[in-house]
Amino acid sequence: MRCVRCDRRIEDTVHTNRRTRVDGYRLHTGKVKQVEAKDNANGAQAYLQLSDPQEVALCVDCFSRTEIHNVWLHGFLAVDQLETLKR
Repeated sequence: MRCVRCDRRIEDTVHTNRRTRVDGYRLHTGKVKQVEAKDNANGAQAYLQLSDPQEVALCVDCFSRTEIHNVWLHGFLAVDQLETLKR
């Protein structure tokens, strides 16, 4: 697996008795659609459903950058917006 932003090879996660070393993340993105779920107690509730999932790999170095990290905290990127992650 390679980072979509810097193209660095992402090493496998290593688990030991005392710690875990993570070198990258698989993030899910793609097209979303709004779906309404009816709930008798609360009425209708809307949420976003990932309708065309795509996996994106980011290394820990790129993901730790504030401008990259915040993108994933605020929702799914459209596939064409992935270019903004690249340098």
